[in-house]
Amino acid sequence: MRSCQTRSDAQVFLVNMNDFGGYNEVWAEFFDYDGPARTTVAVHQLPHPHLLIEIKVTAYKPLQPEER
Repeated sequence: MRSCQTRSDAQVFLVNMNDFGGYNEVWAEFFDYDGPARTTVAVHQLPHPHLLIEIKVTAYKPLQPEER
């Protein structure tokens, strides 16, 4: 499992909230309890008719002292 060592946030848009269980299982394959904060909302449609999910992630990783 990977956690996010940065401050981050994910906004997830699902066309069908019945897909939440499957989406949550896949999410857990990539992130543990300390993963990014997330908000999941249902939307009527996404820009392409074949899209079922859209994820927007914003992350900030401060520079380490040796990188400055």
